[in-house]
Amino acid sequence: MTIEEIKEVVRQMLLEIQNGSGRPVPIFHDELRPIGDLEGFDSLNAVEATSLLSEYLGNEIPNDLMLPMYPGEQLTINEIADRLYQIIGS
Repeated sequence: MTIEEIKEVVRQMLLEIQNGSGRPVPIFHDELRPIGDLEGFDSLNAVEATSLLSEYLGNEIPNDLMLPMYPGEQLTINEIADRLYQIIGS
């Protein structure tokens, strides 16, 4: 799976969560930070997102996938996709 394919899976998952919660869906771009940029998207949604990604990708994904290494530095879609790529490989 390419990095671009992984980004598309991440976007689809975010779309599903935002639509499912009835919250607005912005135009997704690679530098969007789900925690912080998506209305109502918080750390609980990040855990939900990780569970969905595990299901979609058929791999066990760590629960802290979308959480930053340092407080206040929320991850972008690019950074999340990079982490996923390292976990699942090419």
